[in-house]
Amino acid sequence: MRLYTENYLWVEHADSCCRLGLSRYAVKKLNKILFFDFMVSPDDFCDSKKQIALLESIKIVWEITSPFPLKVKAVNQKLTESPDILNSDPESGNAWLIVFCAPSMPEGLMTNEQFEKYIANQ
Repeated sequence: MRLYTENYLWVEHADSCCRLGLSRYAVKKLNKILFFDFMVSPDDFCDSKKQIALLESIKIVWEITSPFPLKVKAVNQKLTESPDILNSDPESGNAWLIVFCAPSMPEGLMTNEQFEKYIANQ
């Protein structure tokens, strides 16, 4: 099941790990992502609000921060080589940002329906 954060990221849980990625809404607002780089590596521990990645779009430079404490298991290096993956379909299987270890889904996330209502009020 895919859930969403208040800072426009999606989280998906599978086999005691979670993938974190950018929502379609975020990418649409950014317009076109030109540059992407990670500020974390596998085995890094991230506190809530720690910068995990940096992206540059036509509109802004965005420091993507961790929505909750996590330990990074993997980063999707394909995004640094080809940030266009995010522009084409940010919620596809190839567009995840990081994988992190978690025995269950973190709390406080929104369902798709809740997220749609949340962004409608933005």
